[in-house]
Amino acid sequence: MPDFNSSFGAIYIGNVLTAILWGATCVQLYFYCTTYWNKDSWIIKNLVFVVCVLETIHQVFSTLSNYAYLVTHWGDSDYIANINWSLKAQVFPLYINIFLVQSFMVYRIYEFRKRSLQKKLWLPAILELTVVAYLGEALSYGSQVVTLTKLEDLSSLGNTAISGVAISTFNDIAIALVFAYVMHQQKTGFQKTTTMINRIVLYSLNTGFCTAIFGIATIISTLAAGNTNLPDLFFFIGSRLYANSLLAILNLRNKSRMINSKNEFTSLGATGTPSAGEMHVLGSQTNQTVRPDQIALKNIVSLLDIPQTKNASGLPIPHNVKLNKHTPSVTDYKTPFVSNTSGGYPQLEENIHDSV
Repeated sequence: MPDFNSSFGAIYIGNVLTAILWGATCVQLYFYCTTYWNKDSWIIKNLVFVVCVLETIHQVFSTLSNYAYLVTHWGDSDYIANINWSLKAQVFPLYINIFLVQSFMVYRIYEFRKRSLQKKLWLPAILELTVVAYLGEALSYGSQVVTLTKLEDLSSLGNTAISGVAISTFNDIAIALVFAYVMHQQKTGFQKTTTMINRIVLYSLNTGFCTAIFGIATIISTLAAGNTNLPDLFFFIGSRLYANSLLAILNLRNKSRMINSKNEFTSLGATGTPSAGEMHVLGSQTNQTVRPDQIALKNIVSLLDIPQTKNASGLPIPHNVKLNKHTPSVTDYKTPFVSNTSGGYPQLEENIHDSV
């Protein structure tokens, strides 16, 4: 009979902690559905739905496995020495979830890279290849586990388990660092935009390194105590963090907007001192000011929507848009723009939020 502290004790603690993480996922899912469900594309909504369903399936399998070992067949040494069906099946939802979430992180990098002047789309392509490689290695390990019958036989697959976790850990670190690099290129010098980007980068690094830490702990415990279930404890917890990271990143968009929004607007003038309630169009070589009628902030989707006029030299005349301070705001026009690498007028900061 195996040592219960290092075998089923580790699995039991893992089940309790993953149940807590599942509850946190449900809270985040509720917030997402009430805030973004009617706004996001069907691809993002299906991704969230599939990830949460797989999380629930894993929690059900994990609970059934624990109940069978610790309640139904308690004291049955023959059954306890075997690998029951729910213990074998619970790893597959986690493998698929890790693949889906990491692919989503790579997709974020792709969306930002294709907007830049240099593009370099080969970078997200290489990252996605490593993500696919992890899925193949993980499914290979899972298919071998299905053929086993005894718990002690799991130690024979230690090298395969280590290679799969090592690939996943590498992906977490690489994706986090590449995303930080790509976001750094989006900085324009505006303080508010830079602060928002730094906040997003810091959060992405934290989530990536957090899952990587559990991956490293899984590798170390496999090498040091491969004949126990201690590696499963770290693997299950680390794997369940992916769904929380996905939903937290999606829900972070609303928080970023709230932090960067104010009810009092400040101008971005090409010359002179910024004045409250005004917004100048950048790129003009004249100090002439035009005061059109008030334009509702909700109607300003892009600067291209504002009628453009030219002076005698053919250059655009700067518009001085008087904003209604009573209009609900979603953007602080003190620092609202991200440089448009394709030329022309700047693009709104809103694009950064929606791409995150």
